[in-house]
This record gives sequence, structure tokens and C-alpha cells, in this order.
Amino acid sequence: MLAASTAHAATDTWTGSASSTDWATAANWDTAAIASGDGLVFTSANASSSTTLTDTLATTTNIAGITFNSGALGYTMTGNAFNLTGVITNNASGVTETFNNNIVLTSAGTWGMASGTTTTFNGNLSLSGIGTILLGGTTTATSGGTINFNGTNTLSFSGGTFRALILQGTGTTLNVGSGSNSASLAISASTANSGYFNILGTSTLNVKNGASVTVNGTTNATTPTSGIGNSSGLGATVNVDGTLTYGTGTGLAIGATGGNNALNVNSGGILNLNGTAKTITIAADGALNVAGTVNSSEGTWAGTGKLVLQGGTFKATAAQTLGSTLAISTTSTSSTINTNSFAVSIGSAITGSGGLIKAGSGTLTLSGANTYTGGTTVSAGTLALANSFTMSGANQMTIAATGTAGTNYGTLTTSSTLNFGGTLAINFSSSILSGGETFNLFQPGSSGTFNSGFTGVSIAGSYIITSLSGSSGVWTGSASGLDFTFSEASGDLTVGGSAIPEPATYAAIFGALALGMVLIRRRCQSAA
Repeated sequence: MLAASTAHAATDTWTGSASSTDWATAANWDTAAIASGDGLVFTSANASSSTTLTDTLATTTNIAGITFNSGALGYTMTGNAFNLTGVITNNASGVTETFNNNIVLTSAGTWGMASGTTTTFNGNLSLSGIGTILLGGTTTATSGGTINFNGTNTLSFSGGTFRALILQGTGTTLNVGSGSNSASLAISASTANSGYFNILGTSTLNVKNGASVTVNGTTNATTPTSGIGNSSGLGATVNVDGTLTYGTGTGLAIGATGGNNALNVNSGGILNLNGTAKTITIAADGALNVAGTVNSSEGTWAGTGKLVLQGGTFKATAAQTLGSTLAISTTSTSSTINTNSFAVSIGSAITGSGGLIKAGSGTLTLSGANTYTGGTTVSAGTLALANSFTMSGANQMTIAATGTAGTNYGTLTTSSTLNFGGTLAINFSSSILSGGETFNLFQPGSSGTFNSGFTGVSIAGSYIITSLSGSSGVWTGSASGLDFTFSEASGDLTVGGSAIPEPATYAAIFGALALGMVLIRRRCQSAA
């Protein structure tokens, strides 16, 4: 008895021999009409006058894989959606292969993108229930291809553990968005320990302006989840000009075993770290560079890598503890830590040529022996020093008092020693000053000490600008009808006298009087 024969899917190679450019036209292929389950191959041979090809096949058609051979023309695919049950391989260097179709992914595998190739997806990619997808070949392969996601892409993994989207290879680049659209990539999972995004090898992820990438992996309590770099001697890079979000079940590891791995949050870019039960780990070969905004509720930061404030803002959305082994530095006078009503503790010393702005209510506690040389501004909340801190030269302290007297103003506290050797600028919103207020700007703790030695103290506001004169740690001066006395020993600034209205207020008063005189004159003329 003969065994039943098994049908094998065909491989169809595009020839473009028919007058149309339709996938559904049998004469355009070297074999016959496409059958569901066939794989497609594109080469340099194309008898058609156009390289824009249209899919009018049924949207349930399964394509077992698409390959662009070396030397293939640059094609643009349009028309109906299709199911991709295999992978996409692009070996056509120097041209762009473009898909405007929506594609449903139903199979895991490695998408090989050879060096110098470009593959653009303007349609939407969707996935549900398959294993890991690797973009760019093996970790150390010479790939170097560019992949563009310009649509709305939703990848939801299920059916197993540690399933992820992995970008890897040598020089492989994934661009989400083109800088002028709202492209998105959302990665999630419906089963435990899946739905992560790993950027490995020497690959690069660019989240363009206006675009977003969201990683909502499911909770994994024992191992790192999403990572940037994990191969010895190689460096992966993520550049954020749009928004990159790691969800509640997703931790993040930057760097691993040598190389130069970096997550760059550029000016205008936003990094959201929402995993309250997770840890952010920056390894010795990793760096988080912040020129934009980082919103973090992660709670715990570990590792020996670099956290560099490049004029951006680190904003707490929950209490934060940044470990004593991190290498934290500031390179700009506008580098900001916004405690946002939460307690933020930094155990390591902050270094660098930049300054530090303490913003938001809540307390920022610095426990390291900080050596950064820029200015220090307390614009709101409390800056607490748990180690000696020396102000000298350009390293000046700015206290911003912008609320009601006695509440909601910048405060500096210390449980150690603060050595005054620079200048103090006290910035007020002048509308809160009328005379008779007292502001406590410095609060030495039970074991804290303030060593006098300011070289200058100034008062600034929208119409108050004055420099105080100092003698034995007491600074005094007058401006706009107000008398100022600041004591280094107590940290109190007292305001006496009576504020003279701002010039704008005078103008309003004189304007009202002038209008009144005009009305009176008109009434007198009418009566006459």
C-alpha cells in the first residue's frame, strides 16, 4: 500500500511578465498563481514597467516567507493585508523594499537583513501568540540592515516564556517613526515572563520624534527582562527623541559584559520607567544619558554604570533609591531632579562640571561626597545633605522661595557639614512679599553644621534686585520699601518694611485715576 503523498508549499518568483502588476495574476510568477502557504522571491528580473506591486489576494492568504535576493530591484508592495507565516529576508543592498500592506505575523523566526539593505513597513504589523522574533540575524552576524516601522505595530506574545522582540546583529538599525509621523510599536504578552524587547550586538534603536515604543512585558521576579546590550565587547544603542515606555512588569538592564551600551534620552525625548516592583540596572559598560525627561517609578537603581544628567530632568513618580555604586554626573547647569512630592535618595557622589536643580515638593537626599562644580538650585521642596558639601567659586547655591511665607519654599537641610564658600541667590516671586515674613531656608539637623563663609548674598524677584551687605554671618539690605536680613547661623531670612507696588501697579492706578477724571469732565460738560 502506497503512503499518502505530502503537499509542499511552492516558492514563487516574481517575473512581472503580465501587463498588470497584481500579485493575483498567475502570469507574473515563474510557476503559477500564488497558493496560500507559498513563499515569495523577488529578483532583478521584472518585465513590468513598474516596481509598485499590488496584492489583491484574499486577506486570509498565508505567505510562507518573502525573500529579496541580492541585486533585486527596489519594490513597493501595496494592496490587501496578508498573513506572514515565515520570515522576511532582504539581501538587496542599495535599494529600499517597502510594504504599505498591513501584515499579520503568525510565525517566529529570524528576519535576516543584510548589510546595506533597507526594509520599510508603512503598514501595520500585528502579532498574536508566536515565539521570539529576531530582527537582523544572529548576535554577531554581519547584517547592518536598516528597518523602518512607520505604522501602528502591536506585537503580543503568548504560549511560552521569555518570548520577545530582539533587535540584533552588527550595525542593524530599527527606526520607529520617520520624525514626522506618530508611528508606534507596542510589545506585550498574555502569558508569564514574556513580552520583552532586547537590543543586542551593535544594533541601534531610534525612537523618532512623535513616535512611541511601549514595552509591557509580564512580571518576571528572578531575571532581567528587557535589556540593552548583553554580548561581550559589543555595544548597543537606543536613541529616544519620541517616547519610550517600560511598563509595570518590565525592568531594564543597560549593559552587561563589556562594550559601550547606551540609552540616550535626547532633548525633547521622554523615557517612562513604570515598573514599581522592578529594578533598573546599569552595568559598568552601560550609560543612561539624560538630556530629555526620565519619569521613574521603578524604586530601585543598581549597578556600577553611568547616569549622566545632560541638562535634562529626572522626575520621580514614586519613591526612588539610586544606589551608592552608580556613577552619577552632571554636565549642564540645567540638570534637574524633580522629587515631585516623593523621597528620592542618591547614595553615590555626583560629579561633573554641571550644576543641579532640585525641583518639586518632597525631599532629595544626597549621601555622597559630591564634587560637581556647577551651581546648586533649590527651587522647591527640601535638599537634604547627608555628607559634607562645600560651596566655592562658581558652585553657588540658589534658593527659590515662590509660595506663601512659611510654606512651599526651597529648603536646604544637612545632617553633616555644609561649608559656605560661594554665593547665595534668593529668588522670590515678589507678589508674596509685603513685609513681616520670615523664611527658613537652611535647617541644620541635630548633628548638622553650617560653616559661615558666603562671598555674597543677593535678593532677586520681578522688581526686587539687591545685593546684601555681610558682617559676621549676617547679611542686610533694602529694596522697594522692604528690609532684608539673612542669618547664616539660623538660615532665616526676615523681611520687614512695606512693599512698594510694582511699576505696573502704579500704571494701573494712574490709568484708573485718569479714566475717572475723563468721566467727571464729560459729566460736567453735559451738565453745562
